[in-house]
Amino acid sequence: RIEKINDPVTVSVGSDEFGNIFGPDEEMALRVCAENKSNRPVSCKIEYGLYDHNDVLLDSASEPFEVGTEGDVFEIRPGITRFGTYTLKGKLTYTDLDGKNYQEKIEAMFSLADKFAIEGEKNKRLGVCSHWQMFLGEGFREKHHTILAEMGANWDRSEIQWSLVENEKGKFSFPAHATMPMTLKD
Repeated sequence: RIEKINDPVTVSVGSDEFGNIFGPDEEMALRVCAENKSNRPVSCKIEYGLYDHNDVLLDSASEPFEVGTEGDVFEIRPGITRFGTYTLKGKLTYTDLDGKNYQEKIEAMFSLADKFAIEGEKNKRLGVCSHWQMFLGEGFREKHHTILAEMGANWDRSEIQWSLVENEKGKFSFPAHATMPMTLKD
């Protein structure tokens, strides 16, 4: 997200769940976090819709939202019951004291998945597409894959940047992570 530096209020969306992936027995809650950079409370309006993977609108709402001087959190509970990938799309609008109108975009993907192993077996349907190779900290890959395996994920797909494969025209070499197995170990 490119932050609009001069805007009094900026927003981000998150949850307590890794990758916003919720299990069937977990409380599904997305938080719209509003940071207030002004020295006064800001009266806003939040409008949002929940969309399925085909971009079909499933539910929508519009509510007033008061952002205090320390910022505030607006919680959205999607109420999704069918496994799948969904998108929260919306906007936060407000007017400053000088009458200038602002609009902050709200967008985040989330999923409802049977993410936990049943009777000690992994869910072969659950995997992730991550970019762990971009994080070169020591032990990151192992820690990342351990967390995914604990979630019940069976595989992790990672991208290969072309600039690493052909860093000189006509000469190809594959980075080490390209040959690592995508199936997660127990």
